[in-house]
Amino acid sequence: MDTSRRSLMALYAHPDDEVFGSGGTTALESERGTRVVLVVATGGEAGEVVNPELRSSVDLKDLPRIRQEELACSARALGIGEVVNLGYHDSGMAGTPENQRPDAFMNADEDAVAGRLVELIRHYRPQVLFTFDSTGGYGHPDHLMIHRSAHLAFDRAGDGSWYPEAGPPWQPARLFYVSIVREQLQAVRQDLVSRNIPLESGFETMSEEEFARLGTPRDEVTTVVDIRSTLSRKLAAFRCYETQVASNFFYFQVSEDVLGEEFFTLAATSVEGPPPAHDLFEGLSVGG
Repeated sequence: MDTSRRSLMALYAHPDDEVFGSGGTTALESERGTRVVLVVATGGEAGEVVNPELRSSVDLKDLPRIRQEELACSARALGIGEVVNLGYHDSGMAGTPENQRPDAFMNADEDAVAGRLVELIRHYRPQVLFTFDSTGGYGHPDHLMIHRSAHLAFDRAGDGSWYPEAGPPWQPARLFYVSIVREQLQAVRQDLVSRNIPLESGFETMSEEEFARLGTPRDEVTTVVDIRSTLSRKLAAFRCYETQVASNFFYFQVSEDVLGEEFFTLAATSVEGPPPAHDLFEGLSVGG
């Protein structure tokens, strides 16, 4: 594996997670020649057909296959070179019957999951990883599991005493959390309201006080990536998820200048120096 090349690994729980907070950055890195590997823990089997235009025509038995087809489409749109499916079952939302399945991702052994991630890290040798923060975005149990497992894997991948069967040690330089920024969410809502576009995605049921607490304050993130040049590719990836987003999905209606940045928070590092300001690889001695 060529370690002189920029290499990025995204660690997520479900198909479509790769688009929301980091799709533009992934596409940007792909255009720069970065090797991009997406690891998806589950198949999204416990999801539903969110798009009302397709609810009557999609058999839920076909959803696992459809979600994989949508994921492959999204990966092409974002320039992701390889997608690795860990094969765990989607745990569903917190408090649902799917939580009780023994094969649900939330019930997997964290050490074993971390071991599988370590094997992938040692094989692909990424300098940069990113995943969900400690809230899992909105508390989904699978998001929380991949968050914890990613941390363990970052800490252990460079230590040969952990999982010696997983290959020669490799220590990534940086682990980032993908951050949904409060000020951007507020700008999205204000933009839609100002143009009399109905609020969707749960925004419409929230009080002003509840909405004001959503997301990470911008002054708490470390790295802001300008994705205006790849926003069209991010929107194309969203459109791949026909069962998950409707034609009036708010991302398709918000003014593009509101969506032109993605946000990351440096969570762990094995190199010295300040957090990068605008490039996840800033200051690292790797090729372009």
